[in-house]
Amino acid sequence: TDCRLRHAEAAYARATMEAAARPAAGAHPESTGWHAKLRARRRRALEAYEEAATETEARGSLPQPPTAPIGDLTEEEVLRLGGDLLAMLPRQVSVADYRLVEEKVAVATEVAARRPAAAKRHLREAARFAERVTRDAERRQETEEWAAQQLAFLRADPGTPVPLPDATAEIAVLERLLRQGGTLEETERVRIAARVGERVDAYQRMYATEVIRAAVRHSEPETAGYTTSGAVQIIDWTPPGWGDEHWLRISLDTRGTARVSTMHRERDPGEETDDDLDLDWRRCAEAPDHLEELRKLAERAGLSMPFDFDEPPARPAPRTAARPSHDHRTGPKVRRRDQETQS
Repeated sequence: TDCRLRHAEAAYARATMEAAARPAAGAHPESTGWHAKLRARRRRALEAYEEAATETEARGSLPQPPTAPIGDLTEEEVLRLGGDLLAMLPRQVSVADYRLVEEKVAVATEVAARRPAAAKRHLREAARFAERVTRDAERRQETEEWAAQQLAFLRADPGTPVPLPDATAEIAVLERLLRQGGTLEETERVRIAARVGERVDAYQRMYATEVIRAAVRHSEPETAGYTTSGAVQIIDWTPPGWGDEHWLRISLDTRGTARVSTMHRERDPGEETDDDLDLDWRRCAEAPDHLEELRKLAERAGLSMPFDFDEPPARPAPRTAARPSHDHRTGPKVRRRDQETQS
């Protein structure tokens, strides 16, 4: 992949030089030869970059910045320094920018014999412009690479059970940037980051859910059920030995945090016994132990999954216990419980 990318970059840079090769009106008679020498230096640099066996070797093949000349420069010295300057330009530099740097070096070459001080000045101007062009090209490449990554991510369908906010507008912005170039407004970047963040959260929830499902399947797969409530993923799991009256509900919220509740079937309050309440309490106390294996599996999968347990209730006192002789409590009140009550 790296080799193919280097081949493509070198091919683009060579095409840029060819597009910039049109002779300028009123050019010096020897200008064609100067330009040929300058481009030959860049071609050699591109070949070394393209043929490198490793990325380290490719980086080492890039020319080093030329040292600032001290004395007067000859025509050959200007061509050598200018050639190094052009060879260092980014491979993605535009035709217009490449042509301008090359023309500045050609002007310096033209006046080198008659006005060496002017040649040095023109060469310095070419170097300053090359630095600016390099910075602009690097920023543009960084922006385009970032945009391409965001676009690929937003186009992918993670298959989340909960629909994600529509990213059509953000995809269009990224496609326009990659097609036409330019920059992004800060508001556009914020919107794109928000859509990407939503999808990252969705992937994290999916991963957390699958880890929990794997742990449940490892235990007793027939004792689990899976549902959703809004953006929350819900797994109802009956640990071994709990029977049909109690189970654990594991809820994964939008932040990827798993919250565990101990549940029991609906009971008529009038028929609820002390044994029922005591068993509710014991199931709550047993819940963390049953989830220990799940936590270990999550850690092995590289997922930090803290379970948020409510403070366990106090063990219920038997309702047949002796009461004070003066009981001023009001009469019995109706108790309402949901279909599935947390305990």
